[in-house]
Amino acid sequence: MPIEVVCKECGKSFFVRPYKIKEGKGKFCSKNCYTKYFKKNPLSYWSGKKRNSPSEETRKKVSEKMKGRTLTEKHKKNISIGKKGKHNLWSKPPVRIGEENKKWKGKDVSYRNLHRWVERNLGKAKKCSVCGRVGIEKEIHWSNTDHKYKRNLDDWQELCAKCHNKYDKINNQLKQKYGN
Repeated sequence: MPIEVVCKECGKSFFVRPYKIKEGKGKFCSKNCYTKYFKKNPLSYWSGKKRNSPSEETRKKVSEKMKGRTLTEKHKKNISIGKKGKHNLWSKPPVRIGEENKKWKGKDVSYRNLHRWVERNLGKAKKCSVCGRVGIEKEIHWSNTDHKYKRNLDDWQELCAKCHNKYDKINNQLKQKYGN
């Protein structure tokens, strides 16, 4: 059952549940009254604290020392450095490429991501190694020569779509005829 209480700031009466009063809450009717009260009486914030509450004298000393103070350059620098102190919090973390990356899969990489890896390391395919055709990027592909798809850059060749299709057909026919 709610209990009727009077606001410390404005004097309005309002209802509060008993457990809120036990927690030390229910002294103000709204957030606005709460902020107004503590702006007028900044030291009264400590009065409700049970542990480590400073004496009246220390509170006055602290408030006098902090009047008109701003952060020094040393403090600003310490705030901007990360917990480990390796890089600034606001800058991007160092990029981890290859095996240093957490998402590196090694041999378990997918077909598409392996092709992306080859393209990053060898560049875009420009000229077909069989017919010599130079064309638009989509028409020239990186083709794996042994069809085992390992991370070996020497095992890749540039082929146009037509030659790539022929090469794969021939390779599949040989696999079916002679096995692996």
